[in-house]
Amino acid sequence: MFFTKTQAEPALLNTSQATQEIYGEDTRILRQRLLRLLGDGSLDPIAQAHNVQILKINNRFHIPRVVVKALRGEV
Repeated sequence: MFFTKTQAEPALLNTSQATQEIYGEDTRILRQRLLRLLGDGSLDPIAQAHNVQILKINNRFHIPRVVVKALRGEV
């Protein structure tokens, strides 16, 4: 797992963690909503704007924290 410089928060989040951060809870429906956004490339422009990539490894997504913060309006 990759960590930020402070080692307090992971730099990459899995879909469950990202769902919790974005929507405030992690339910199957909200996780599927996020997976649809990831699958159709809707979040790629946000990632490119912050010079990061959303990784898909073995059918699992790893979302950079900066993308999650951008979705929440923090960046």
